[in-house]
Formats: sequence, structure tokens, C-alpha cells
Amino acid sequence: MRWDLLLFDLDGTLLNSQRRIPESSLATLKEWMAQGAQVGLATGRSLRSALPYAQAIHANGPLILFNGGLVWDPIASAPIAQQLLPRDDAVSALSIATELGIHANLYLGDPIAIAQSSPTSRESEVKDGVPHTVVGDLVAYCTGDPYKVLLIDKSGDFDAFKAQFRAVAKTPCTLVHSEPTYLEVLPAGICKGSALPAVEEHTGIPARRIMAFGDGLNDLELLEVSGCGVAMGNALDPVKERADVVIGDCDSDAIERFLRRSV
Repeated sequence: MRWDLLLFDLDGTLLNSQRRIPESSLATLKEWMAQGAQVGLATGRSLRSALPYAQAIHANGPLILFNGGLVWDPIASAPIAQQLLPRDDAVSALSIATELGIHANLYLGDPIAIAQSSPTSRESEVKDGVPHTVVGDLVAYCTGDPYKVLLIDKSGDFDAFKAQFRAVAKTPCTLVHSEPTYLEVLPAGICKGSALPAVEEHTGIPARRIMAFGDGLNDLELLEVSGCGVAMGNALDPVKERADVVIGDCDSDAIERFLRRSV
């Protein structure tokens, strides 16, 4: 099988535990692109957060951002497709999170807005590599439709939030864990896999010739609808069970070794 497009999740996949792309991976991706393949990203991160990594690999394929809410052409620096979270549902999510004492990041346009700085927000800020904007009242700040709302809770227990939110949401929003302590509130039907039709139309590459790599629950659909879904060795068990292939962890040279066998 010829793989014409490689799509990589970032955290825990293309990035190692120091949030760096291993040199071995960079060299191998360069070789694949020299042979005519496209290489892109599929991440929950924003454009501003993902762009340095896209530039590092010289991405020539689409970037799936916000877990599928935005598909971006890095060559033309233009959107291919996007879907936003209705403001009413975003406001409901923010209000409930505030009542429950759960930290929230609001992705409204380019800035990442937070109510106030805290150890949780600063840790998220370091991971994003993007300065967060302190706005005070997130509900008042949310004057339009955002890409998503990200909730962070060290306990990983979002059951109360999920129950309350589902009772008041006006649309069937997608709730997905991008990490054990992260819960993302996304537009209805949005996931990394749902972005693939736009990617196929834009590139002319059918899903059967796309290879996707991931490690988290938010990667499941993309791995399943791609021609080859590759789970990292550090992936969660459900991801490993439903992937086509399981390779080594993100701190190894597993991506290089696997791609050299797959040329």
C-alpha cells in the first residue's frame, strides 16, 4: 500500500515527553516528503500552538486543529474547513465549570482566554507554548462562537460536569478526553476523524492512502477511518486495541523505525 499522507498527533505521539520532535523523526519525515508524500498534523491544539511544530517538520499536508474544528492549509496559510461551538453551549460549559471549580480555557479566535492565572493555567500555558489572556469573566468575554472549551481538572473526574452540561446543552456537543485530566467541549459531530472528508477533498488523497498516528482517546476515530491507524506504545489501551498497528513509545525512535519499514 502506498501512503500518500501521514498525519501525526502531537503530544505523546510526534512529540516526546520533553515536547520535542526527535531528530530521527524529522529526518525520516524529510525523506518521505522528498519521495512525494505529504505530512500534516492532527491535534487538539490551536493553530498558534501547533504552527511551530508544523514549521519544524516543514509540513506540506493539512493541519487538523482543535480536534477537527479547523482544517488548515499550511502552504497557503488559509483555512480549508471549520466548524465552531455555538456560543450558548460554550457559555453553559463555562458557567457549569465555574460553579464546579474546574479550570477552563476558552478558544475564541486566536487568543486562549482564561479567567485568572493559577498553577493549572500556567502548566497549560507552558504546554501550549502560547501566552494565555486573562479576561476575568469568561462568560462575559465569550461574545461569539469559539472553536472549543477545554476543561482541566487534576482529579480527572468530570462526571458532574458531563451530567449537568448534557442536561442543558442546546446541541449534541462532543465531549472528549484529549488527556486523562483534560475534557474538551467541541461542536456536535466534531473529532479528528470527522475532518478527513475535507482533507480528502483538498488533497485528492483517499482515506485508504492516509496513515495516522496517535495515542489518546481523541485520536480513535482518525485512526479507525484512515487506511492505517498507528498507536504509540504509550497510548491508552482502547487506542491500542482499535489501531491497526502498535509501535514503540514517543520517547523512542519508533516512528523512524516504523516508517523506514513502511516505505
